[in-house]
Amino acid sequence: MSKILVVDDSKLARSRVVELLRENGYCDIYEALDGQQAIDMYLKHKPDLMTLDIEMPIYDGLEVVKELVQVSSDLKVIWISSVDNKHRVLEAQGLCKSTIIKKPISREKLEKALKIINR
Repeated sequence: MSKILVVDDSKLARSRVVELLRENGYCDIYEALDGQQAIDMYLKHKPDLMTLDIEMPIYDGLEVVKELVQVSSDLKVIWISSVDNKHRVLEAQGLCKSTIIKKPISREKLEKALKIINR
């Protein structure tokens, strides 16, 4: 994968994901801080993968993916969330090829998710 879109309303969480991705050799990384920016950036840059928070302002992660699966059948998402709502997590995972990791974000969690999503 060459292009990754990191989406989270928390600047600290976005920075941590970007830092870990760079440590894993990824350099073509874009950032969005809300659901609308995520949709706009996805359509503009066509990333191979998104890391996406479920709970965000404007559009939440579920709404973003519901919108984007209409234009991209090969959407891949690593959900990153502090939400402990099993129903929303199951719904999120059923929308596209995806896996989920819970905050706080660690190198080990992200590397495991990258392996899963790249299978």
